[in-house]
Amino acid sequence: AVVAEMPMQPKELLALSQLPVLRQHGGNTQRLVSAAQSLKPLGAERAKDEAPSGYGGRRRVRLVRPDGRARDEWLADGDTVSDTIESSAPKALGKAAEIWIANCRAPLDAKLRDFADDEAQGLLVLHFRAKAEQDDDW
Repeated sequence: AVVAEMPMQPKELLALSQLPVLRQHGGNTQRLVSAAQSLKPLGAERAKDEAPSGYGGRRRVRLVRPDGRARDEWLADGDTVSDTIESSAPKALGKAAEIWIANCRAPLDAKLRDFADDEAQGLLVLHFRAKAEQDDDW
């Protein structure tokens, strides 16, 4: 029945049984598999302002400098782009930095939670660039 649709190894079932949401099933294999199948993907119905469970309001972010060097950090999900520039911009750029996400300049008042992760990299990628001079004819 249900177990046949989702074959699992004993070590996988044991790992599942340790999750708080599944602990109530006491290691019963059939009940664990059934409960696991009924789980929704992480964030499927999460409110936009609600932090993902287990991350304490933080998200994985890759900070990329103009020279291509990068580092991964956990940043507060509620931080704005402006906050991120202030706390994490390369020193050489200072306050003359802006952040680009998915090849678009990010608004200073936007929160990190407003942006989707880069699907290929599995985290939010922030590219720091020097502010461009305003183009008056744009």
